[in-house]
Amino acid sequence: MSLIIVPSRTRRSLARWALGPALVAALLATLPVAAGAQEGGLPSIGVVDAGLVFQQSQYGKDLLGSLKQLREQKQAEGQAKKQDAEALRDRIAQSRLALSPEKLEELEKELEDKVIALQRFEADAKRAIDEASADAMTSFNEQIMPVIDAVGRERGLTLIFNKFEAGLLFADEKLDITDSVIELFDQRSGPAAAASEPSE
Repeated sequence: MSLIIVPSRTRRSLARWALGPALVAALLATLPVAAGAQEGGLPSIGVVDAGLVFQQSQYGKDLLGSLKQLREQKQAEGQAKKQDAEALRDRIAQSRLALSPEKLEELEKELEDKVIALQRFEADAKRAIDEASADAMTSFNEQIMPVIDAVGRERGLTLIFNKFEAGLLFADEKLDITDSVIELFDQRSGPAAAASEPSE
């Protein structure tokens, strides 16, 4: 029996996780139309690797550190409960012949209770981690959207796409504004840990 831990995400899955299609659509609705587009020219386009922003910005790193701390805490608590149950199981196995039927029944009931408690703890721990992860992403999205909007306005972009969303298969690296977004994001945001304190 082992504690269930949320697996780490790859950069691509983080990008999908960070800014979904609905958020991209909302962003597109708020971006200004560049002068060229207003005059019937081609739109100015930019792309952002949202997963990379999450991984490399200080705000994202603070969120990841907070989530890691919660996972490690739950893992340690689960391991302690598991060891407690295993110690009682060993005690029963070693003393079975020397115990009275009543005492044996009492210890087996205690072991059963510990196993059930461990299973409940694992389910609760997974739920707590999932909720903390969702809260972290909500916080991240709320903070990053105005930054992307600001970079888009500064560069006069008409459209900004999440690099791995909206069916985008290729984008010239010259269109990538990820570094600019990270730079401005770090300038605007303070430590994120306090803003997304994991709940028990």
